[in-house]
Parts: sequence; structure tokens; C-alpha cells
Amino acid sequence: MSSSDPMLLPHNAGDVFEGDIFSVLKHSPIVVRASEFGLADGALDCLHRHDPRTSFAARFWATDQRQRSNNASCRLLLFEAKSTIRHASYSTFTRQRDRVAFYIGVCEADPRFVDLIPNWKQKSSGDEPPGLLPRSKRKNVTVNVSRTSRVSSQAYTVDQSQSPYRMPRYMLSEAVERILQCVTEDRVYVNPWTLTEFPTWKPHCTTAVRFLKPDETSDQYSAFEAAMEIYRMTTFKAHKTHMRYDFIGVQPSLADFKFVLLRRQVLVQHKLDGKERKEGSFLSNVGVLRQQGNNIRYYFSNHDRFDFFFFQFSFSERRTARIVSEFFFIPERIIPDHFYDSLDKEQNFEVSGFSKFRISMDDDGDWVHRIKEVIDANPEPRRPGARPCRVFKHADTLEGDGPLAPEDKSLLDNSIIPSSDNERGVSKLSHAHIHKMIMNHGHRRFFEMLMTECARRRSGLLVVLAPGHPMGDFAFCRYRWSIKEQEAFAREERPPRLSHQLSPHTPCVPLTFYVRHRECSFQGPEVTAPQFRRLNSSPLHRLTVWDLLGPEGNFLPILPAVIPSDDISPTQHQRDVFNANLSRDKTRKNRKDTPFADDKTPPLSAILKTGILASQYIPETRGPQIYDGGDWSGFWTLMSRFVGSSIFQHPIGVVRQPELYRHTLQTLNQCLLNDYVLSDQQVEEA
Repeated sequence: MSSSDPMLLPHNAGDVFEGDIFSVLKHSPIVVRASEFGLADGALDCLHRHDPRTSFAARFWATDQRQRSNNASCRLLLFEAKSTIRHASYSTFTRQRDRVAFYIGVCEADPRFVDLIPNWKQKSSGDEPPGLLPRSKRKNVTVNVSRTSRVSSQAYTVDQSQSPYRMPRYMLSEAVERILQCVTEDRVYVNPWTLTEFPTWKPHCTTAVRFLKPDETSDQYSAFEAAMEIYRMTTFKAHKTHMRYDFIGVQPSLADFKFVLLRRQVLVQHKLDGKERKEGSFLSNVGVLRQQGNNIRYYFSNHDRFDFFFFQFSFSERRTARIVSEFFFIPERIIPDHFYDSLDKEQNFEVSGFSKFRISMDDDGDWVHRIKEVIDANPEPRRPGARPCRVFKHADTLEGDGPLAPEDKSLLDNSIIPSSDNERGVSKLSHAHIHKMIMNHGHRRFFEMLMTECARRRSGLLVVLAPGHPMGDFAFCRYRWSIKEQEAFAREERPPRLSHQLSPHTPCVPLTFYVRHRECSFQGPEVTAPQFRRLNSSPLHRLTVWDLLGPEGNFLPILPAVIPSDDISPTQHQRDVFNANLSRDKTRKNRKDTPFADDKTPPLSAILKTGILASQYIPETRGPQIYDGGDWSGFWTLMSRFVGSSIFQHPIGVVRQPELYRHTLQTLNQCLLNDYVLSDQQVEEA
């Protein structure tokens, strides 16, 4: 069995997103980018503002030199860029979590937006000494808690749990300026897009520039020092060569650094031989891979592209024992194909085609001029087309990170309980799994039916809120659809806007949707303790939407009753029953010993202060029509009244003032941060 070089999609996509982040932050004078393999990806310089026209390499060098000359003149806020595919959590490790002030996350589902996530777990203690990390510092932990919504991912695209942190990518520069003001002016950080306030977050600075470099005990530190020497000498000679060194925009999958000239730039892959060779040694057996266990990474692979290959060697002189350096600076097109598809661990660099690209690194820096000459002589250094693919003989020895795992199709199944002709399968399903399937089906049907009515009328919009949001599962707002948006929804069921794409000032009516998985009487479903807890989680008015049919309505149109939250008013005894159910253990013994254990949970109609049945809250439905609710126009009309300005009655005889139920998305995001997100940001072991 054989396998070819896998495309490192998750790895490369993350590098692309990181490059996009820094392309925006390049215009911010306070942002410093770290070297590859640093503890953090970048930092905010709290004491110095750089010229926005300077390169990230120049900013890094200047920051490092300031710290060397005077440690007190350097204060940094570290940050890390994260990416995720689908709807997974961002992950980090313990040492990084202890040091960085915030994270910038990007989800591949919508890379136009980023999540700037404050790190409440950052430690304010002094800097740890350099050295090998203890095992406890290398543990993977999650940055955020991702929760799966009950509706199809197409309805929300990215995890709405991170809504308070989200902003368009172009706003990053303004956001980091606001973070800097948290330190320099003791201000409260406010997200510039959602306007969410973070009054409890106080980021901590560090004076340790070494967190922007590879650890001194790591294998990458020697390569870092060599690269910095290349930067130093290239900068020193720049007045003659008009060539400068800079970090790569997308690292590390696309080369290691670049040389920027007046009319072009070239990408350079830089490697160290890692051996001290004797003077005059032949370079006929040179290692061309790194290996950690079964994970092999070749220096030449069909998914890593560059313009020039910079391969550096060290030789010891016989007489003086002085170490001298030489390097190859080879155009990519000169490298033969067998370097790319061979499984050999070593290659011969004594081939005739390489000799004219072998350069000695003299102390005066004349080698920089030689590099410039090679670049000028090779205006097209890269061979067009793809390089050959390396084929492995054993499937368990793969290059890089490996391909994406196939998606579990069972997670994408939108169906409700399996049909009766598959009862054997049903018997194997746990009660919890069946309950989850019913809940998911109900929420998806509700979203699809109401959005279909909005699309038909080209008016109104239902957006998905974060799972467990204290204000509801959805929010209904005014929106005028274009014909193209209407056609796109009919074709792909893609909403015209998602909640994070709307202005924070958008007024909307929150909706909490309750699905029943048990039969209920004419008084409606029993209100469970968790439902009561959620109803009681916020004093703000919103709408609750109830499925009154339970499982017998699986094959009938949903008939939702719309009950304003202020109509739900349990008596003190009913509250005692709810609280007892919330606090008691679920063991049979404790159930008997708990006060109110024998009292039944009240049905929905019994806790309504209006004294009418829950079924009378179904929009424009009377008597036997309760069982024929396929027309959603009445429901849409009611929602439009709640987002309107005129007083109306719902149900008949009960006057409603719609402004009491309208809240801005800013308010909803602030509620989410205060009541849900902050409590869930207790970082869990991955």
C-alpha cells in the first residue's frame, strides 16, 4: 500500500489566515510580528510607535535591540493568531495561555471576520526563566468553548458563541489601539464592531522579547540566529544593493523569509546543515529532511514553493579551527525533480549545476552583493508547473500533518427519529440521543418555515443566536430582501445576512423556542426546571415560542404559540417547585427527601398571568384550526408587529407595546458576554 504527499490543508489554511491578519496589522504602528517558532505570533509595543512603512523584520529587530540596551524601555502585550476549520474550538497550550494577552481567531467558514478574544487566564507574575518546558506547560487547552447549534450550520456559518468578540478583519488596527489604551490609559476595552464592553479584562505586559523568538534550547534557535545575521548584514548593505530582508507574509508554508528589491520580491527557503564539517569536506551526502517519530518533513516537497533555496553550511579550518560559513543560493528551477520525489534521506550537492551558486560568507558582507547578482541574473527563478509528488511505501509514514479526516456523515443527518421499519435501530438509540434529534428537528423546522415566509415576502429576517444565549435561540429583525437574495435562499437556503454581519444598532426581538418530546394536555406542556431557569435568566422582555403538539406533531406543521416572557408569572409555590427541581440530586433517595418533591411541575397555561390557555397565543388561530397550522403568514405578521412601532393586541384583548420587546444586537451580545461567555471561558483540558 502506498500514499502520496498529502496536501496540508488545515496547516496551510491556518498560515494563510495568519498572513491575512498581519497584512491588516501591518498598517498599525504598534504591532510587532514575532519570528517563526516564537511563543507568540506578535505583540503590541506599549512604549514605542513604529513607522507603518517599516517592515515587520525591522520592527522586530528594533524591539530586540531596545530590550538588549535597556530592559525597562520595552513593554509588550503578546498575542497569538488562531484558526479553525468548520466549527471547532481554537486550541493553545498552557505556557502560551499563561503569557499572551489576547487571541485573534479566524474560522475558515467566514475569514472576512475575526474573533479578538481576551485572555482572562493570562498570568501577571514575573517572566519564567528560559529552558525546556515542563510537561504541565505543554498540555493542550482550549481558548474558547464551541457549542453546536440545533439548526443547520448554513443558517449561522460560524459559531455564534463568539459573537461578542467578532469584527470585520479591517477593524483589527482600531481594536488593537483600544487594547493598548487599556494599559496606557486604564480604559475599558470595547469591541469596535459589536460595541461589547469588557470591563473585567486587564491585559498584562511583559518585558521579555524572547517570547517573540524560538526558545534558546530548541532546534529552531540556531536557524533563527542565522536568519538574524542575514537580516543584519542585508540591512547594512542596503544602501548599495537596494535590497532588504523581511518576514514572509504567510508563514511557514510559503518559504522562510523574502528579499524585497526595488521592482520585485523573492521568496527564500532557508535551511541549516546542522553539522560542523571539516575544511574541504565534500557535500555529497547532505541530509534533506527532519523526522520526529513517524512524522517526516522533507526540505523539498511539491506543496512547499519558493524562489531561491538558501542552504547554509559550517566548516572548521584545519589550522585555526575557526568556523567559516558557506551557502548555496540556488534558483528553484535549477533543483532537479528527484530532490522532490526521492525517499532518500540525503542528496548530493556536489552536482555541477550547483557550483556557481556556492557562496562564502565573508565578514565584510560581500556575500550580500553575490545574492543580489544571482537574483538579478534569474528574473524567473521558479520552474512553472507542479513538481513531482513523493510516494511513500508505508501508509503509516506520512509527510507533514496528514490530510483532513473524512467528515462524519452521521453528524450531518437532519432527519428526525428513524421510521418504524427500522425499529431495531431505534431501540439502540439512547433516550438522550432521541431527545437531541427531536430538539434539532424542531429548531430546524422552525427556522426554515419562518425564513421561507420571510423570503416569500422579501421582508423580515430571522438570525441564529449562540446556543444557550440567555435571551433566546433566534432574533427577528426588519430586513428588506433583494431579488438576488431571495433567489439564493430558494436555491441554497442561504440567509441574506447573519447576526455578526448586521450593525450592532440593529433592533430585533429575541425568540426562545421550546420543543416538546412528550405528549401534553390541553393546558400545554409541563415547564421543566431547566426551561424555567432560562426563562428566569434575564429581566429583559422577549418572546417565547412553544411547540404545543409534542412528538405527535412530527409529521404535522409546527404550531407555535408566541408567549411574551412577561406573561409567564409563576406563583411562589410554583417557583419553589422549580427551584427544588434545579437544586436536588437526581437520585431516587434524594428525590423523596427534597421538599416539594411530590408536587407536579405546572403546565404552561398554569403559569400565565393572563388566565388564558397557551393555545390561544397561536397567531390568528381559533378552535379546531390549531391542528391545521400550515400557513405561516399569521406568524410572520405577528413578528412584524413586534418589530414595528404601533400598539396592537396579542392575544385578543391583551395590549402590547412592541418597544418593550425590542433590543439591539449590542444589548444581546453584552448579555451573552456577561451571562454565558465569561462563565464558559474557563479553559478546559483539550
